[in-house]
Amino acid sequence: MKDSGLEDRLQLAVDRWVDKGFFSAVCVLVEKREQELAAVVSDPAVSLNSLLDLASLTKLFTATLALRLHSEGLFPLDRPLGELTECDPSLAALKPEDLLRHRSGLAAWLPLSICVPPGVDVLDWLLGTEVAGARKETYSDLGYILWGRLAERLLDDSLESLLRR
Repeated sequence: MKDSGLEDRLQLAVDRWVDKGFFSAVCVLVEKREQELAAVVSDPAVSLNSLLDLASLTKLFTATLALRLHSEGLFPLDRPLGELTECDPSLAALKPEDLLRHRSGLAAWLPLSICVPPGVDVLDWLLGTEVAGARKETYSDLGYILWGRLAERLLDDSLESLLRR
């Protein structure tokens, strides 16, 4: 049984998010015990069967893990990368928190499957990346990828395993 009040409120929120440019397309499905309560889409070109990018959902888990590891003293967020590992001099003064707060100066996104040569570890490639110019806030997937791969290397464990613990 659909909840028209919930659906109306969701539609208003979705419309505002799209108008403000937060998303180009939105699809929201609310279910309780496999019963659909509300379904909202932002555009007629989007449906409940559309494939949408969910990559940023993983940032919630990564950020939570980063804070937990920092609070336990296992992976500090406030030490320069140059003290934690070898890296390009332009990255040396950056701190892990800069990677997670999107203020590293790294590009927003790169096709890593094309950019990183075969046989080269993505972490080593990212650590060798030169950051040119002033660090400005840029929403960057690369910062999170770099933090995650560095955490795996420094803690000698996978993110999946660290999250499970």
